[in-house]
Amino acid sequence: MKLSFKFFILQIMIFAFCVFGASSVIAQDLTKECETIYESIPIKDKNITINDYKKYVVIAKEYLEKCRNVKGQEETRDYLIKQLPKLETTIRDMELYSRFNAAVPNKNWDDAFDSGRQLIGYYPDTSLDILLILASIGFDNAAANPPNDKYNEDAINYAKLALQKMESGVTSENYGAFTYTYKTSECPNGKANAKGWMNYTIGYIIYARQGQKKEALSYIYQSTQIGCETKKLTEPYRLIGDWYYDEISNLEKSRLEKIKVAGNQETDETKSILALQKGYAERSLDAYSRIFKIYSSVISENLTYKFNLRKKVVELYKVFIDADITGLDPYLKDLANTPFIDPATPVIPKPKSQPIN
Repeated sequence: MKLSFKFFILQIMIFAFCVFGASSVIAQDLTKECETIYESIPIKDKNITINDYKKYVVIAKEYLEKCRNVKGQEETRDYLIKQLPKLETTIRDMELYSRFNAAVPNKNWDDAFDSGRQLIGYYPDTSLDILLILASIGFDNAAANPPNDKYNEDAINYAKLALQKMESGVTSENYGAFTYTYKTSECPNGKANAKGWMNYTIGYIIYARQGQKKEALSYIYQSTQIGCETKKLTEPYRLIGDWYYDEISNLEKSRLEKIKVAGNQETDETKSILALQKGYAERSLDAYSRIFKIYSSVISENLTYKFNLRKKVVELYKVFIDADITGLDPYLKDLANTPFIDPATPVIPKPKSQPIN
């Protein structure tokens, strides 16, 4: 994923504590030792650090150990007993957020997933940004050269959870953080942009890295229908077009085998297969034509890719539509202006006598 967005740091949500509000007056019979321990608790201020919180915990535990049963200290004792679990939770969260905020920009992916996974577990209702970040990291690794499949399952699961949260109404200020921020000046609808990428993340990994191509099509298709950035990508259309093209090849293998069994004669069954092949050819051309449309408006280079893509399109058109390719360019132009068909829609066979457009 090539993103160049503003760097954001996750805000750390911590509890506010006020130890001195618990007991404004120290009982007269407080021993000198308890008084010394109590007064050594760090004074709160806006710049209190994680080390201050840790010191707070140590001193509070020391106080409770030595002064728990001192007469007149019941109020302070009860307050500290109540605050200790909150303090320990705050320390845990600060350490996890600190690890996460350091790991992501430094590309320490193992630590990012470990700390992020824990934060998601502790705060599932407020973890949308972390889910988006980790799913995006997983996608980047899966799409790298060479690919790294270590985080594939996590990426899929987190992308699905992020989609579920967004569908249920969970929102975010920026929809992600760091370089994985989906609300940008070019894509102000961060939610829609994030949904497009999460669908593509799931679809790409399932298709390209796990080989479950048919299962991936619905996610890839959704990435072409919603969002901002994924609508401008050529890869979703290529993946869908390639799947249709592979189905044509599979059908051709079956058709030729049946012709051979029938004594090298066409049968009603082989004619039906050919008609279905024409249907898949129409779908494949539909996908590839959209790549042409995007390339013509966004990309001016990569002539080798354009040549090979057009070669495939010409092949499909000549074999399954018309040997005369003079109508190819008008056909592609018109096709690219029609709604993209959901791959889940059954392919309609095209008899040889029936026009394909």
